Amino acid sequence: MSTRTDAFVSYSHADQRWLARVKVHLKPLVRGSGIVVWEDTHLRGGQRWREEIDKALSKAKVAILLVSPDFLASDFIHNNELPPLLEAAQREGVTILSVIVSTCFFRRSVLSEFQAINTPDTALDTLSDGEVNRVLVRLADRVDELFAAAPAAVALAPAHKSPPAPAAVAEAAAPRRQPKPALAAPLALLVKNDGSWETVEVLSSRVDGGTEVHLTLQPTQPAQRAFLASLHQRINLASVVFNEQLYPCRLRNLSAQTQGAEAETWQLVAEVRERPEGMDYIFNGQTPEKRAQFQADLLLLNQRPPTDASLPYMLQQRVADDYLPPLVGLYHYLGQDKAAFKQVAPLIAAWYLHMGNIVHHIYRLHIKTDGNSIEVDFEGQRQAQYHGKPAVISVKGACALPKDVPAEALDVRLRA
Repeated sequence: MSTRTDAFVSYSHADQRWLARVKVHLKPLVRGSGIVVWEDTHLRGGQRWREEIDKALSKAKVAILLVSPDFLASDFIHNNELPPLLEAAQREGVTILSVIVSTCFFRRSVLSEFQAINTPDTALDTLSDGEVNRVLVRLADRVDELFAAAPAAVALAPAHKSPPAPAAVAEAAAPRRQPKPALAAPLALLVKNDGSWETVEVLSSRVDGGTEVHLTLQPTQPAQRAFLASLHQRINLASVVFNEQLYPCRLRNLSAQTQGAEAETWQLVAEVRERPEGMDYIFNGQTPEKRAQFQADLLLLNQRPPTDASLPYMLQQRVADDYLPPLVGLYHYLGQDKAAFKQVAPLIAAWYLHMGNIVHHIYRLHIKTDGNSIEVDFEGQRQAQYHGKPAVISVKGACALPKDVPAEALDVRLRA
């Protein structure tokens, strides 16, 4: 896989005047930051133009698309430039920046899923020169942000080393206490509107008055970086789970900061939205607390609720015979990795416990596996609605882990 270091501009030749305007605004970045901005005017006579375009596409870290009716109608762009860019955006986190230069059918195109620099109602050819410059300055700022990287500090060894002092030699020879292993950074669970999710390490966090969540995230895997890049472009964050608390939210800002190849962090700011509460009621003796306990037992231990016909109607709980708890599917989805399961399972369980209105606060949630069973120790609290004090829901025990699960159990998307 080639290193992605450049910006690639895709445009229709009918829009060359807009290409010229974009190049003017990107020129200070090219000159001052050394950013390579490639578009097909770089091609020279005698070059194999198709190979050169493919090479430029493979090196694109940022794709700037000048969208117009001619752009959307171009078979060459549709068949040759967009597919590799869209795939790279999904798999490698390549950023797609659309600039709508002429009023067009943008909202019905696949590009509408990505963040655009301007809206279809503010196409460049409908704006004054001053307004066009403001849009293109936003584009240049975004490109600058994506390429900004502080050089990593390099420790230089001295040219000559002095012999160590006798005390230093004695200290080196003495046995030393082994340092304690560093604690793993906590994880946040990020969930998209379509139910897909990813976990990312959290370096710092802050919740402002219950209205905003601020997280500093450090992705360590390519899949995590691609997920964050996709989240940034499509702005489709649905919820965050952190410290066993669920935050239904709307993404306000997500930006990457890179300091060398090994120190990439992302700043996430999200507006917390109110979570709709389920309608609680008492019917034939079945209280909301009893239903919540049934749900928790089923979710965490696969313990089936009673089906005794002697129980009042609505206290009889029926579950499909082939039902599998989501934690069982999660274990197999993670490739039966016990360590990964121990980290991720509490986040997934917390999402279900909150979204199902089973509890409103989690006091304790420990989940682990030995490969044969899942062990759970959970206690949470429901808000007081019908009683003088809040009800406590608790689950403690183990459930067997099947060695094989049906394919549908591996669909671990989180759907409200």
